[in-house]
Amino acid sequence: MLKCAMPNLAASFTAKAPAIGLGARPWHLGRLLQAGIRPDDTATLRRKLLQVNAGALMTVLAIVAYNVAFWISGNQALISSGLWQVPALMLAPLTWWLNARRHIVRARWFVVLLAMADVMLGMAGGQGSVTHIHAYFLLFAILVPTIMGAEQRLAIGLMVLANLAAYAAVEVIGWPAHPDLALLAPGWHEGLLLSMMLSCVLIAVAMTLLTESAVAENEARLQMLAGTDGLTGLANRRQFLQAVSHESERARREGRLLSVAIVDVDHFKRINDQHGHDTGDRALIHLASHLRTLVRPYDVLARIGGEEFALLLPDTHLREAVAVTERFRGTLAGSALLINGRPSTMTVSVGVAQLGRHESVDDWLRRADQALYAAKHEGRNRVHAAV
Repeated sequence: MLKCAMPNLAASFTAKAPAIGLGARPWHLGRLLQAGIRPDDTATLRRKLLQVNAGALMTVLAIVAYNVAFWISGNQALISSGLWQVPALMLAPLTWWLNARRHIVRARWFVVLLAMADVMLGMAGGQGSVTHIHAYFLLFAILVPTIMGAEQRLAIGLMVLANLAAYAAVEVIGWPAHPDLALLAPGWHEGLLLSMMLSCVLIAVAMTLLTESAVAENEARLQMLAGTDGLTGLANRRQFLQAVSHESERARREGRLLSVAIVDVDHFKRINDQHGHDTGDRALIHLASHLRTLVRPYDVLARIGGEEFALLLPDTHLREAVAVTERFRGTLAGSALLINGRPSTMTVSVGVAQLGRHESVDDWLRRADQALYAAKHEGRNRVHAAV
């Protein structure tokens, strides 16, 4: 048997927050990064949403930081350049608004075009090509493929070419700067160039970390799904047998106790035949929820077959395992499961066995199975301990 600067936009975004799981609390950076992300999104989609949201946030922070620096410099060319970039600062929250309403593709396009426009505004406002602000186009060409979806090959190609072309055109032809830029105090040119290089590196590193985090999360999710029963969320047979192997070796090595309980639903076929498989599934979920009340943090609870469950109990004597499962059996029998609007009872038979000192795992599990058969043979709705 074992088997922001735009209050109306901000208000709208916050008003819709409950529908997207953001709650009604005030904004903060973490919530902006999570805009539009849903629990059932794939790791890849979450990563792209995070990157787009982060792109908008980094655009805002860069504009603010450079405006502060420009005002400190007192240079009219830089101050003018910073003021020209304010429209990009005001438009950036549209990215979070679009993602929050699941206009995901539009948000991707918007953040890339916004970043490109911000650079153009900085040059047109006074920096020209003198400060090499156009080097950001190279960064955008690198980041576009990670932000856009894999299905947007044409869009990716066009945006990469557009950024490369923009960089090449400004580098070759040049862009005249505001005359006052020549009056910039010594060291500011080098400082601006260094800050842009550092910001490019930091942005690239941040995007890479988001990608790596998403990959690691995806791998962890796949591993979890490989060992999880899709219906009940419990460990599956594969995961249970791995745990049995690990815990049995540990028990022998350290001289610890180890017990197992095999739980089988009584007359489960009758439930399926009379009420349908959907009701049968609800019955299994009902059982799993009750079984969860038994487990300690280090116990292993699994669904190992259709209507068969198993509970691995480390550091547990046979009589303790019997007491635990007997309490569960009685509680389950006394609980009501609604079937077609009517309360119905559900019972289980349980076989319990403690691992013998010189016993193989196969023999141990076989004894637990035999104890389960004995419980059914004795009339069901009972716990039988293997001797």
